[in-house]
Amino acid sequence: MIRKSAKDSPWLVLLSGASSSGKTTLAKALAKHSLECKRPFLHIDSDQFVPNCPFSREDSHAKRASFNRAICNSVLAFADQGFDLVIDGILPYGEPELLANTLETFQRYALCYVGVHCNLHVLEQRESLRKNRTQGWARKQFNDLHQGQKYTLEVDTSMSETQEIVNTIWSYMFIRNPYTS
Repeated sequence: MIRKSAKDSPWLVLLSGASSSGKTTLAKALAKHSLECKRPFLHIDSDQFVPNCPFSREDSHAKRASFNRAICNSVLAFADQGFDLVIDGILPYGEPELLANTLETFQRYALCYVGVHCNLHVLEQRESLRKNRTQGWARKQFNDLHQGQKYTLEVDTSMSETQEIVNTIWSYMFIRNPYTS
């Protein structure tokens, strides 16, 4: 069943941005805000999947696609049970076909696909402070991650305060809801 109103369908907030762009900070703030608004969103973080990933970028496309389907099915299991979700960075990078399939899979729910932008200097500064990051990855993603994407909303974590961005996303879903207009 396809449900497209905020009243009867879970919302999926899908955050897409370069490494160190502020996706996790934004996801945590949105989850906290959702509790205050009495409509809790679960935060699903790619960092729960990726560090334990059973393959490398050099492995076959089929193996990467299989892993991506497993992640999507895990996420959808929560949505299928009626949970609203804020999803932090689970999109396959550098694989347009997998990305398109992932986005199509999530379309069966009310979807807010958010492009999370950040100034390159700020990205690199954040990346250098995080010892668990591959240095240079933020710059690589900065140059091509957003190309060709059709986001619901686009935000810039280097230009706006986190709470302002949370309010923008929340307003889109529950005030300017396109599924009930």
